[in-house]
Amino acid sequence: MDDAFEQELERRLLLLESPDGGGMILPDLPWRDVAAAIAGIVVTITVMLWWGY
Repeated sequence: MDDAFEQELERRLLLLESPDGGGMILPDLPWRDVAAAIAGIVVTITVMLWWGY
């Protein structure tokens, strides 16, 4: 493998494994995105049930 890739992989693994790293913490999803996902799932299930009968 490429040396740069290996170094980046090692750096990221160290961030994940270190208890005080905090480098991989992502912000929470906005409520608008959660609501859109739920609405999309409900619409998809409804259409599939309607299509199945």
